[in-house]
Amino acid sequence: EPATVEEGIGLSPRVAAAVPEAARLVAGLIGGPAGESAGGPAGDETPLPSLRRAP
Repeated sequence: EPATVEEGIGLSPRVAAAVPEAARLVAGLIGGPAGESAGGPAGDETPLPSLRRAP
């Protein structure tokens, strides 16, 4: 029986160790919990350029 979800899906220990940080990074990019952002303290976010094409 695997001890963690990461082990259960076959991630290497090195990749599994990066999962929590990657989750925080993604949460910050998509507007996760208040006070957490990928770039630093809350309020220190730079808007990303729009990926939509002009009509």
